[in-house]
Amino acid sequence: MIDIDAMIRKEIENGYGDANAQAYIYAFIKGYTPYPKWCVIFCVPVGMIISMLIGKIGNYNITNAIRCAWISIGNLYMLLGLLIMKNNYQMEKHKRIGI
Repeated sequence: MIDIDAMIRKEIENGYGDANAQAYIYAFIKGYTPYPKWCVIFCVPVGMIISMLIGKIGNYNITNAIRCAWISIGNLYMLLGLLIMKNNYQMEKHKRIGI
């Protein structure tokens, strides 16, 4: 069986990859956040991959702009996704409490 915790800790200690993204993914997978675990899809690397795929559509002005701003679009994807989920999560919490 693969020990994901040890792998992530080792990569962070050795400085491989993006430690912030790894810590973000680790926190969501382990349930250290108030969000559901499936919200791990709202991470920067996923947003960057989506923006790079959109940039591969063709040689148009908008796709070139998206390709140039791929890191910023990844950050926007993460922040907007979590903001939308926060509002949904708060509404569900209020319905359960009866507010």
